[in-house]
Amino acid sequence: MNIIEQVKNIIIDRSNKFQEETKGTKDEYNLWLEHVQYVYKYAIIIAENKDVDIEVVQLSALLHDIAMTDKTLDRSKHNEYGSEFAGIILSKLGYNSEKIDLVKKC
Repeated sequence: MNIIEQVKNIIIDRSNKFQEETKGTKDEYNLWLEHVQYVYKYAIIIAENKDVDIEVVQLSALLHDIAMTDKTLDRSKHNEYGSEFAGIILSKLGYNSEKIDLVKKC
């Protein structure tokens, strides 16, 4: 399985778990179904025919709101936490460290 599919599966799993944990509350939300899949789709469309690393774009789109799936964090700082989470996830998957830095900046 390639890195994109691995990360997509992580996002889907975390989104489903978060939705289950928040079921019936004001915070109930499935990040994948209601947001990330669309950002991912349109990021790829926007990046077409551009001089960019499409894999970095894809991973950035998938991981941009990853911290929103952790109900213990301050959501107003999800972008800061998300960058950290992205780095941890990609490192664990053995992804190139230079590209991890690019994803985190995105």
